[in-house]
Amino acid sequence: MRRPVSHALLLLSVAGVSVACGGGDNDLSGSISESFSLDFDRVEVRYLVTTEELTIQYLKDLGNTTTKPVKVVVDADNLALGEDTRVAGETFLERVVIQREAESGGDFPAVTGGTVVFDRININVREITEERNGEEFTFFTEPEGDIEVRGEFDAVFENGRTLFGDFSSNLQVDDPDAPVGN
Repeated sequence: MRRPVSHALLLLSVAGVSVACGGGDNDLSGSISESFSLDFDRVEVRYLVTTEELTIQYLKDLGNTTTKPVKVVVDADNLALGEDTRVAGETFLERVVIQREAESGGDFPAVTGGTVVFDRININVREITEERNGEEFTFFTEPEGDIEVRGEFDAVFENGRTLFGDFSSNLQVDDPDAPVGN
């Protein structure tokens, strides 16, 4: 299911759209494929605890390296993300970055609009505040078990090109302060 971000998307010609599949519910398409490859092998969704960023990474394995033909970074700091959450308008422009990480081919043009929709996600953690020795400390609980993140995004670039993506993956939580296993 696609949700258009602006009237500019109505100008999108079907002839200019290609699809790259990584399997399952993951896919990329859009007229930006005329300038950049959208081929990928798999999708990872990560939450970095220290910066409160949620990243949706479309990964392509090339020998001993992995490139990211598309990486969507959502600044989730104080942003309530849950099922059926929609990040659009000014919030999208302020909190979402669409980029690529590849050794060649350059960067995407600037984004002028877009939407990220989380159909299924549950990374809201409980905030706990305790008082110790007269000082107040706040910490957060970690999500437990497998958390599936599923949704879609779309973006319009300053050159009028478009990018659409569907994603579905288990959430990986990156917490550098977490204890290391045995």
